[in-house]
Amino acid sequence: RPVPAHVPVEPFQGFELVDHGELWSRPWQLIEHTDSEMQLSLLCRTVPVSVEKRITLEPYVPALSGQTAARIKLSYSIRNLSDRTLPFLFKLHPAIPVEPGDRILMPRAVLEPVEPSFSSIAGVPGPSEYPFVRNESGGKTRMDLVPSSWEKPQQEFLYSSGLHEPWCGVHNVRTSTTLRIDFNPEEIPFVWL
Repeated sequence: RPVPAHVPVEPFQGFELVDHGELWSRPWQLIEHTDSEMQLSLLCRTVPVSVEKRITLEPYVPALSGQTAARIKLSYSIRNLSDRTLPFLFKLHPAIPVEPGDRILMPRAVLEPVEPSFSSIAGVPGPSEYPFVRNESGGKTRMDLVPSSWEKPQQEFLYSSGLHEPWCGVHNVRTSTTLRIDFNPEEIPFVWL
């Protein structure tokens, strides 16, 4: 099956890019750290760019549960080291394992398959309103609940746009834990699932 392209087949503006970029596959240099914060840096090899990442552990009280929890804040700074304009796509996507019964969380949004031939759930081009996508049989399939079983392995790649609030997440039913990602909608207007 074809998969969505993440890198150009040919060099892009003279640069030989690597699949999914360099930030995930190369070691970062630790610049400084405290008990609750660390700052890391990476000098890219394929493009003239340096990246700094700050990871901060912030205590807070979630509004829904009232229980004390921790929040991890990630901040990135991307610096162009050349004198020419470099277009880029910052596609932060943590790999989050899901289990049967888990819930995919997001506010009202529009879902659309990136590449229907890659989809094994949606498979029909065009927009749908979360939590549903249109399936090949003409019906709707829920995307907010991980099924208790699948007849065959599933894969999906959907863009979510028009989110009514800037967040998304996953709730693990077995452990009763939730991972929620909040973001600036002016900087990150789309979420993929």
